[in-house]
Amino acid sequence: EPWNRQRMPKPDLFKPLTRRPSAATVTVRELLQKVEAGEIRIPRFQRPLRWTKDQVVSLLDSVWRGYPVGSLLFWKRPAPEETIQVGGAHLKSPEVNDAWWVVDGQQRTTALAASLLELDHAGDDRWLAYFDPESQQFKSGAPELTRKGRDVPLSVLGDLRRLGRWLRDCALSEDLMTVVEDAQQRLLDYSIPTYIVYTEDEQAL
Repeated sequence: EPWNRQRMPKPDLFKPLTRRPSAATVTVRELLQKVEAGEIRIPRFQRPLRWTKDQVVSLLDSVWRGYPVGSLLFWKRPAPEETIQVGGAHLKSPEVNDAWWVVDGQQRTTALAASLLELDHAGDDRWLAYFDPESQQFKSGAPELTRKGRDVPLSVLGDLRRLGRWLRDCALSEDLMTVVEDAQQRLLDYSIPTYIVYTEDEQAL
């Protein structure tokens, strides 16, 4: 059909990959560790962060419920020593020989890392969220003072030791503490399909 031919991209726009991408899964826990270690980077061709508070909360809720959230695509290549941005926070990262550069999934990767890691977002509250174990809901912002010890900041759920310290001083029943521990496990153990691309040609990406 002439209509189809007109809409097809020109063949010379495509750059073949010399090596096929590898397919795997990465847990949210592993993703957080890689971000903290400076092993996940954002290439210069990525668009700015545009997610809202509601989108961050929706992603957390989907992960907690075990819903599919799509796959991630990374470009494996060296990364220099530099300061990287995670949400509103800035982290000093070392030189890394085999960093994962985000090709597809920047908003999702950032939302998970920025909300679950203990970071200073310099007033950018899009990444602040908490879990209400009584209603079993994720909500945007910081817990209200009247709910201290009852609502769990997401940065607490991002680390076993932080949650352990929080639970020692919380005001929850044993049943609700179990709900919180289960929520943490659901979040951190959630597996995301991941593709890793190996190429020296940025245009191929």
